[in-house]
Amino acid sequence: MKHFKFNDGGRQACGFYNTNDACVRAMAIACQINYVKARKICKEASAFGEMQSRAIAKGVYKQDFESALMSLGWKYVEIPRVKGKSTQVADLPKGRFVAEMTNQFVAVIDNVANDTADCSHRVIKGYWRPSK
Repeated sequence: MKHFKFNDGGRQACGFYNTNDACVRAMAIACQINYVKARKICKEASAFGEMQSRAIAKGVYKQDFESALMSLGWKYVEIPRVKGKSTQVADLPKGRFVAEMTNQFVAVIDNVANDTADCSHRVIKGYWRPSK
C-alpha cells in the first residue's frame, strides 16, 4: 500500500509559493479548513505565543502550532518509546491526524501522509487528533 499522497493543502490555489509552511499545510489538510484560514490561525497563535510575531514565513514554533491545534479542540497522543521499535505513518490508526516528526508536522489521513514530499518513512513521535 502506498503511504504518501502529494497534497499542498490548497497553498498554490491561494497564491502562496515556496513557503516554509508544513504546519499550515498539515492543519489545512487534517482539519479540513481553507489554507488561508489555517495560516491565519497559525499567525494568531504565533503572535501571542512563543514567537511573539505574526511573521510565519520561516515557519511556526512547535509550541505555537500546538496551541493553535488546541484552540481547534485537538488533543495530543504521545507514542510510547519502545527500544528497537519506531512508529511510522503505516502504524497509525485509521483517521485524520497531524503527525509530529522530527522538525516536521504532516497531515495523515487513513495511514497516508498528505504533504509535498514523501515523509511516510520518518519516525512519528506523537500525533494530534480531534477530541471527541
